[in-house]
Amino acid sequence: MKNRLVPVVSALMAGITLAYPALSQVTTQTAPVQVIMKAPAPAAVVTASTSPSATENLRNIKATLGAVQSNVTSTMAALNALKKAAKDKGGLEGPSADFMSQSQALEAQVNALKTQAADAKANIDAYFQNWQNSISSIQNKDIKETATDRLNTAKSRYGRAIGTADEARKKLQPFLADLKDVSTFVKVDLTADSVNSLSNTVWRMGRNAESAVDGIADVVKDIDITLESLPKN
Repeated sequence: MKNRLVPVVSALMAGITLAYPALSQVTTQTAPVQVIMKAPAPAAVVTASTSPSATENLRNIKATLGAVQSNVTSTMAALNALKKAAKDKGGLEGPSADFMSQSQALEAQVNALKTQAADAKANIDAYFQNWQNSISSIQNKDIKETATDRLNTAKSRYGRAIGTADEARKKLQPFLADLKDVSTFVKVDLTADSVNSLSNTVWRMGRNAESAVDGIADVVKDIDITLESLPKN
């Protein structure tokens, strides 16, 4: 069948060449056009973001609380060193720079603590809902009741720990407010007289600092208890 069509096709092409010579010229002289098919772009890889577990949240908060606790103490030590330098009529630039550095570090740590506490509160429902979903698949009644009791206890302790951590941050506010005012005052008026005039404020800050440090220690203990009640996986 193929051989029979060859003469027919040849005759047809010859007729086209005679009727449309220009078309014949284009056909014979024009280089063949190559159509390049581009491979489709790879689909974007979408990764589901995973929230930190309750354990991770608490550990992060505990670490930041420890940093805040330490920095409250070091900030007061730097302020007292500045006060002593003023009283002894010594150089103020070095003690002042140390005090400012400690103050700024403490402010950053407190802001981090606020963010961590807010994130932990936001994640609590999703975390414990996953736990609840797992318990729902348990068939043994006794095991399910025990698992549910442990879930409820852990959730209660977790919420309390997050709440007390946020309360500890709020209790720092009187100290932080005075700290900000003292920093501003010393920054614009660094003299022995100006620093000596802060005696009463520095004394009050010292008392507030002690209270804040003790409060943080209690929160850390509560977090440790809560961490013991949470699954390790």
